[in-house]
Amino acid sequence: MNVRQSVARLPESIAGLIAASAAVRPQIERGEPLNRIIGSSEWADRWQSGAEPKTVGLLATIVASFAAVPFGLEQLVNVCEAGSPAQYTGSEIRVGLASLRLHGIVFAVRKAWGDQLFYIPTDMVPSWQRRLLPVQSIRLPAGESRPLTDPDKRFRLPLSLEMLLSWQCVADQPIAFTAKRTLHRKSVAKLIAPMRIASQELETIGFAYPDAEHLPRQAALAIDLGLSAGVLVRTERDIRIDERGLSEWLALSVQQADARLHEFLLERYAAADPQMHLAASAVATLQVGVWLETRLFETVAPEAKADAWLRLLECCGWVERGSAAGRPAFRMLNEFPAREAEKPDAEPNEGTFIVQPDGEIIVPPDVGLAARWTLGRTTERVAADALFVYRLTRDACAKAIDAGYSRQTLIDFLERGSGESLPSQVADALNDWYARLGRTKFEDALLLRTDSPAIAKLLLDDPELVAHKPELVGDRDFIVDAGARKAIEARLSKLGYPPAAAKRHKPPNADAGEDGDVAAGSEHKEPGWIYRPFALGYYEADPSIPAFEDLFPGMLDIPSAWVKEPRAYHASTRESLVQRAISWQTSLLVRREGVTKLFVPRALERQGDGFRAIGHWRGEADEPQKLVEVSACDLAELMINLPSLDVT
Repeated sequence: MNVRQSVARLPESIAGLIAASAAVRPQIERGEPLNRIIGSSEWADRWQSGAEPKTVGLLATIVASFAAVPFGLEQLVNVCEAGSPAQYTGSEIRVGLASLRLHGIVFAVRKAWGDQLFYIPTDMVPSWQRRLLPVQSIRLPAGESRPLTDPDKRFRLPLSLEMLLSWQCVADQPIAFTAKRTLHRKSVAKLIAPMRIASQELETIGFAYPDAEHLPRQAALAIDLGLSAGVLVRTERDIRIDERGLSEWLALSVQQADARLHEFLLERYAAADPQMHLAASAVATLQVGVWLETRLFETVAPEAKADAWLRLLECCGWVERGSAAGRPAFRMLNEFPAREAEKPDAEPNEGTFIVQPDGEIIVPPDVGLAARWTLGRTTERVAADALFVYRLTRDACAKAIDAGYSRQTLIDFLERGSGESLPSQVADALNDWYARLGRTKFEDALLLRTDSPAIAKLLLDDPELVAHKPELVGDRDFIVDAGARKAIEARLSKLGYPPAAAKRHKPPNADAGEDGDVAAGSEHKEPGWIYRPFALGYYEADPSIPAFEDLFPGMLDIPSAWVKEPRAYHASTRESLVQRAISWQTSLLVRREGVTKLFVPRALERQGDGFRAIGHWRGEADEPQKLVEVSACDLAELMINLPSLDVT
């Protein structure tokens, strides 16, 4: 679940607490939405610079251990206790989590049976990884600036163009559902025909989806990304183009589209595995065009995880892989600007294509998505490499008419996209081809059958039926206007010849709206096609954040001096302080002979008239995790050390 979705589900009380924090309030007062504020780099920088070091450290532990995977309090405690030395007491973990929730960094949900789950929004993991767990580029050794690459590897399109070609197949023919609710195989075959990503290349990225036994993985990828981007929509009968979503997508530049697709891959594919998510997040921060060693990811993920992700990015045309001195290496071919860096009001920098006299159209890499989409609907594609090549043909013009492009509309598009008047040969060819198109057409009609020529003659003699202009076919059948069916049925019934009931076949979009919209009641919380491993949307957002008194039950019942400064107490009072510290899972500040140290008690044992505490000292250089026994005398002056809840 990303920031926008998480904020939308927040109870008003919690949203109000987050909005009131010093790091957020000024922007809220300027009218900026909360999800955009806490999803921005500027806010993350402000929070980190002003937050308690312990809270920042706890966030780093959460990011390193779980990334965007939901976790329980006990899981986090186990992770923290596994460190050497133990970094946090239980109280510091509880207070730190509450603080992170108050600042909109960590969110929480509750299952139906009351269990609590915490999580970091998927799209914020890359932001925190860059700040808290950065990776350092490891360039190739001197003299090896160019590693060995496989000369047989085929050229890869950037994923934005690969998907555009695939989605154009859906525009030509929607992917129909079968009676068993699987996808029609012929439609799927057309969907993946232009794709260069092979099914086996996606096996290292684990994702599950419906009908996985028969649906190729690259088809599932194209459908999932199309649905996530809003370009495709799922109806009761098929998966088809959503015209509004398509229009918004085509308004992006190729670079912006690739950045959006990269976000989807991070949130939908990498986020299921914390180590892969961190490796994937780190990739996007690296310098473009520079060959680096893959081992740079070892601080955040095993090499196998990083390699699996780089393989996927190579399939997407965003990474080139090779080897140097026997070690794997790679270089980034694309940079991925953050969504906040995009300028939605700015027009994409559209390049121009070249219309040649023989009708071929050369499309350089800087030509935008909208022009490429129109070329795909109105011409025949010849090549799709670094340069795309299309060709104008008679059949392509027929396809253009079906897509709604008249001769003049097509000419205007070609001249606008090329920046020049059409070559005379091309204009003449278009005039000739279009002159022969549309001269014949099919119209919706019904066949009205009679069982004898006598009945047919009777119908022809009826003035009301003749008014609907039935056309006699043979000596007993008629072609009638489908729109007049009800009126003709009523007249036949009045004449004493009611038509027999016939099974009506629904047209392909009968369950969709007039424009192919999703059928009523078929909306999905999850717009994509793949199964998400953590269905947080099915759980209720946790309605409250514990106050300080809730984190330390009974705090109002103890003397305030116990938590203010180290003091000498009677042995029985010292014992009570130790017991309270154990129950709250916090540390004791102990002063002895002018030296102040932190002691974390784990257990208390009685000894005659006194007691001894078992725990460990914090800050010891030697064996900091070693459990020690401390007598009551050694705890002469003490106080309960409570972490502060940062609410600023």
